[in-house]
Amino acid sequence: MVHLLALLAAAATCPAEAADQPLKEIIGADNSANIDRVIGLYSDDPIWIPPSAPPLRGSASLRASYKGMYAEFDPHLTITTDRVVMGSEVATVTGRTGGFLDRRDKSGRKAVADNFEAVVICDGEKWRVASLRWWPQK
Repeated sequence: MVHLLALLAAAATCPAEAADQPLKEIIGADNSANIDRVIGLYSDDPIWIPPSAPPLRGSASLRASYKGMYAEFDPHLTITTDRVVMGSEVATVTGRTGGFLDRRDKSGRKAVADNFEAVVICDGEKWRVASLRWWPQK
């Protein structure tokens, strides 16, 4: 019985009110082009589903995509959480991102206005993004 209680006490416990925190932190890390921080906020084998490209799987694929974005753009992004649906050690977070991406070559600016849906998982005591898909707002 004591062993069972110890196992239960060691179980993952992430605060429900922080389920959207890794998404907010990703946007903050995007705005400073901190690729290591961004990748650290994803699970070990994330799935990324962009609107106009094939899905990406795994940290190495995400890192390559972020590296390309940061080479081309200086992000100035915002995030709004619209809804969090809790499960057992998992949550679905939906919301919107906005802002703009300045081209590093000074040739212009790209507006950002997307909807997103993310699945976050409790990894120890913190939430990490397991999957993220987004699409342009209409």
